[in-house]
Amino acid sequence: MTDPDGDRLRARVRVMQVICIALVLGVVFFLALAGYLVLSRGQGLNPPAGMPFLSMLALVMLLMNGPLALILPAAMTKNAIQRLASRTSSSTQDDEAQLLAVRQTSLIVGLALWEGVAFMAAIAFLLEGDPLVLAIDGVAILFMLGSLPNMANVQLWLDRQLSLLMELRQR
Repeated sequence: MTDPDGDRLRARVRVMQVICIALVLGVVFFLALAGYLVLSRGQGLNPPAGMPFLSMLALVMLLMNGPLALILPAAMTKNAIQRLASRTSSSTQDDEAQLLAVRQTSLIVGLALWEGVAFMAAIAFLLEGDPLVLAIDGVAILFMLGSLPNMANVQLWLDRQLSLLMELRQR
């Protein structure tokens, strides 16, 4: 006998995993191309005469987008829970579907913020050739990979959100 709810959850998690991996691979492939070009030339395509402006911009983006990538998805989830709690007639299955859509959307938003940092750092490396900026890429890629969903963590997240939703509806 099959579990339709488990199959739906598994399918949704698989979509989230594909999205996450695709975004990470986009950065990694671009970074590999940039690395090849910089190594083959021995320098960046347009090395700076003075301060490495793009590398500094990548650092600023890391310092701004990093916290946003952690705060914004949580705020989106909180707002969605409050919106769902205000609906009076809803089945648990509908709530689960809505919450999984919220989880996917918040995952994409968080990943996009990290991806922006990673691409900016990769472009800085390509143009300026400073290998120190690769540390920024490493941080962004690690956080992106850390966001990779699996059945266990999505199920745990869903259970917590459903519990919070039921609590808010009882008030």
